Amino acid sequence: LLEELKLDGAVDYKCADRTIGEQLDELCPDGIDFFFDNVGGEVLDEVLQRIALHSRIVICGAISNYDSGNINKKSLIQGPSHYIKLAEMSS
Repeated sequence: LLEELKLDGAVDYKCADRTIGEQLDELCPDGIDFFFDNVGGEVLDEVLQRIALHSRIVICGAISNYDSGNINKKSLIQGPSHYIKLAEMSS
């Protein structure tokens, strides 16, 4: 993934040894400048806790909720828990 797409780093959300947060802390010690998300859920929450000042965050979907069976039950859909960080960090 890193070589083929020429990425600086990647997170393995299925990793049993380290949490998503631990992986992000290692890969982005100065914060996350850009993130495109179409999943939502835990990954988005972890990213939002680590965004840099004036970062750019694109939220384009919430596939983590699509298969939950709650897509038509708006009160049961889980949104990003840390979305207020977007305002705090002028993102």
